[in-house]
Amino acid sequence: MREFYFSSKLSRKYNKALEKLLFFNNKQAFFIGDIEKSIEEYGAPRIVADGETLRIKTGSINDVQNLFAFDSEAEDANLIGFILYFRPTLKKMIVLHIAVDENYTFDGKFSDETLTIQLINKVREIALKIRGIEFLSIAYGRDFTIPIRE
Repeated sequence: MREFYFSSKLSRKYNKALEKLLFFNNKQAFFIGDIEKSIEEYGAPRIVADGETLRIKTGSINDVQNLFAFDSEAEDANLIGFILYFRPTLKKMIVLHIAVDENYTFDGKFSDETLTIQLINKVREIALKIRGIEFLSIAYGRDFTIPIRE
């Protein structure tokens, strides 16, 4: 399995790639109901420039966290996905949105790399380091919640 590079920071040079993932992702149609529900509950995501970096924020959550995935650690790496999450209570983290490049989706040519699962696992690793968090929920689907500690 390929090693991906994950970062909470994203250079402004990735603006077009981020727009494509967030707003023009052809696979969104498969999850449109879940996306609409998440937007209704937490607000629409938007790209915000902060100095030389970009972030994704939502309408109603000030401290939404961003984690970006790249195909390598090189200077010219491709942005291939991101995940948004936040901590609404002391015991819970919620994943609000996940987007991956079409090549890394369930029917893409790199589907076996399981980028979506790796993004969720990275957030789980982060949650494990934070005292008190017991559950990770994913806003898509039917209240999908996993325990953090086993």
